[in-house]
Amino acid sequence: MAEIENYLEELEEQKVQEEKKIVVVSNPTLDLLLDEYDEWLKDRVKGIDTYQKFYTIFRDLKYTVNDVRDFSFMLQEYREKQDYLSFVHSGFFLSALINASKAKNFEIITRHLNRIIYFIGFDSDKNILVNGNVGFHTGLKKRAGTLVIKGDTEGFTGNEMMYGGRIIVHGNVTGNTGSSLWGGEIIVNGNATGRDTGMGMRSGKIIIKGNAGDQVGNNMVSGKIFIKGNTGYRTGLDMFGGEIHVEGEIGSIDKTCRGKIYHKGELVWPE
Repeated sequence: MAEIENYLEELEEQKVQEEKKIVVVSNPTLDLLLDEYDEWLKDRVKGIDTYQKFYTIFRDLKYTVNDVRDFSFMLQEYREKQDYLSFVHSGFFLSALINASKAKNFEIITRHLNRIIYFIGFDSDKNILVNGNVGFHTGLKKRAGTLVIKGDTEGFTGNEMMYGGRIIVHGNVTGNTGSSLWGGEIIVNGNATGRDTGMGMRSGKIIIKGNAGDQVGNNMVSGKIFIKGNTGYRTGLDMFGGEIHVEGEIGSIDKTCRGKIYHKGELVWPE
């Protein structure tokens, strides 16, 4: 854990200036990765099977963390070659690149993209810094390591994340954050807009430093959710167990709640 914390401190010290132009110098390895991406684009179906295919290919290639970073920066130039679904599913390709490598610390650049990429950090045990916004299913099935998003995320951030994983979002998230969470920790420095934060979570911890929407803890089985701001309506809907701690105002508590809800440190449900 100390190693991860030191790594994150180093990343914070290396803040990227938005106006700084990043220059990518082509090299044979980067060209090879771009060739593999061309092959990836030819697959009609983009999903876990395609991820596994390219993960196997990348296990036999030699490339650096800088090659992975530079590849992510080159994606904007390739956007015109792709349909919408191919582009947004590029997170599977990036995840295969990262997971097949023996390196531990990676940086991905998305702040320059005019489309958001899904599935970054899929099934990963690496430390990943993303400079920019990301899309749905970020950190899906993440097993270990820390994923830092210096931007916003869309729905289902950290869904099905396993024990030992950690996700830190510096911006806002949308609905279903931590859905079916099996362990680990999700920290959101902004708001959790949308509904169903922690839906169906089995274990772990979710911390929202801003406000959260309706139905926080929907179908939650165990674990803890901390909301520093307000929650919306039907908090604890169909909740089987676990705890929700709210520091701000609670819109309403659903009567189907069978877990525990705390308001400003005091147990308010069950009454």
